Amino acid sequence: MRVKSWHVPLGLWLAVILAGVLVAGTASPAAEADAQKSSSGSALNGDPRCEYAGEWGNPNPMAGFIHSISAVAVGPNGNVYVAEEFDVAKHQIQVFDRAGKFLRAWGERPYPGRAVSVSTEAELSSPHEIAVAPDGTVYVAVFDGRVRRFTPDGKQLGSWVLPEVDDDTFYPQDMAVAPDGTVYVVGGGRVQYFSPEGEFLGKWGKFGLAKGEFADPCSVAVAPDGTVYAADMAEGGVQYFTANGSFLGKWGYDGPREERFLTTALDVGPDGDVFVAGYRMAEGPWPRGGRLVFRFGPTGALKGILRLRRRAGIAFYPAGPGIAVGPDGTIYVAERDWGRVSYYKPVGLRRRLSMLLGSAILLAAVAITAVNVAGAAGRRLGRRPPPVRRFGQSFL
Repeated sequence: MRVKSWHVPLGLWLAVILAGVLVAGTASPAAEADAQKSSSGSALNGDPRCEYAGEWGNPNPMAGFIHSISAVAVGPNGNVYVAEEFDVAKHQIQVFDRAGKFLRAWGERPYPGRAVSVSTEAELSSPHEIAVAPDGTVYVAVFDGRVRRFTPDGKQLGSWVLPEVDDDTFYPQDMAVAPDGTVYVVGGGRVQYFSPEGEFLGKWGKFGLAKGEFADPCSVAVAPDGTVYAADMAEGGVQYFTANGSFLGKWGYDGPREERFLTTALDVGPDGDVFVAGYRMAEGPWPRGGRLVFRFGPTGALKGILRLRRRAGIAFYPAGPGIAVGPDGTIYVAERDWGRVSYYKPVGLRRRLSMLLGSAILLAAVAITAVNVAGAAGRRLGRRPPPVRRFGQSFL
């Protein structure tokens, strides 16, 4: 019996594949340019809700605008604040718009050839961490154990000295501002919190591995509902607390090594999701591993993983990435030792539907190809063999 098949014209088959490629491959010009420059191809790995949008800063940390980034933060209007320190830097705060256009700077001194407004009252020495309050007030933690307050234009409003820890200077590792203006500073195995003007309100934590204790706290962030998240670099976990330090839960401390991660920074998005920058513990940062941003729900459910792009010709970046999430959900990643900021924008509903439609069309093209192949095979099986002619006779 001859096997019947559904035959699709070749022209229609090619049109379906071309449509799928065009729809699924629709991207912004910045993403297309990155695809040409990047040595690692696509920036996405498991999280379809954001995509690479651009970057700014130095290709060479010794010859350019941004030298060595110590921290990055985003203001309520979307402006990006970058703190610089270390020997080659100018110990200043630079402000950019959300696409990387330079707006202003204040700090120790301006760069040669660039006109910036710098006041003596805003001079800084090793601005280690930075955070921006909902009202636009800029808080800068200096490595000698002080916190200074500025207006968005760099006018100093005040400062305070962080309380000592075990009779020693409290060296801040990170800071964050809650929606109500409370300032949280992490370091020395604990979290301290203050009023917007610097009045000490309380503290919690100590060195250790129990609930509410830290081996090496490296980052702190506050969710829109006031929940405080703290990352532990040494143990690769995240703990979360109420506004006054009551323990609520943790994740990332236990489990198989291939499922754990090494944290370098974290921030909370406007929807309450927690973004953790770091590496997979089983891979390490170099040479097999890569810089990642893990996206978790408020209680630690993994939602996606963003694999950050590598720059061609550079094996890896020695310092872990810093991270800040803007009010519109844009993720800003600071390449600390290379003086660059890259950003990844949320994928809109239209773009996500376009990606889904493109995937559906490509799947349809694959199905059509399979049908055509099966039909061709069926026709070969059902075809009578040509007759064999011998001495004027025909034999089947």
